[in-house]
Amino acid sequence: MLDVIVLIPAYQPGQHLVDLVGNLGTRQIVVVDDGSGPNYAAIFDKARGLGATVVTLDRNRGKGYALRTGFAYVRDRYPDQPVVCADSDGQHRAEDIDAVADLVTTSGAAMVLGIRRFTSEVPARSRFGNALNRSAFRLMTGLPLRDTQTGLRGYPALMLPWLCGIRGDRYEYEMNALLGAVRAGLPLAEVEIATIYLNSNAATHFRSVRDTALTLWPVLAYRR
Repeated sequence: MLDVIVLIPAYQPGQHLVDLVGNLGTRQIVVVDDGSGPNYAAIFDKARGLGATVVTLDRNRGKGYALRTGFAYVRDRYPDQPVVCADSDGQHRAEDIDAVADLVTTSGAAMVLGIRRFTSEVPARSRFGNALNRSAFRLMTGLPLRDTQTGLRGYPALMLPWLCGIRGDRYEYEMNALLGAVRAGLPLAEVEIATIYLNSNAATHFRSVRDTALTLWPVLAYRR
């Protein structure tokens, strides 16, 4: 089975990032510091100490830009290795990352989505934003995906050049990638993961109204 690179974009992360890197064991990990600044240097130093490679951006550029930076880094240095993207805020467990990694290396899918069911305790703003995006996505594309906003996604190595060309510097990037895959007829796969919102998702930088609108607009503008 191919080794899988775990790519973690991180902006002003806390201990959750360090814990995740530590829990991933021997996997190769690339963390993109999205311009977090000197106050967070100690967190990234701890991640390095646990074996992660840290790529540092000169200023905060957004999650989409950080992901593209990470994809380009992996493409250039590990051209034959698949990638699993995970968030740094404690939402993604090592075992769920492993489940996505296993499927991306065996399924033949161009994109593997770690799908949350939202059946446990979920902040109202998160539940509403996800339901709105999911419903709009189904209406515009005809596909009943259960979680269109998941940040836990896996890609085979051959997708990396394509991912580097997807537009969007912030949270809309992941939606643009998903819509681009649908438009191109690329095969998608889903695997269920835990639904985790620590402290009412206090660690997230996702702004409920503005960023939900940012991810919703590409869906509403979608044309088959």
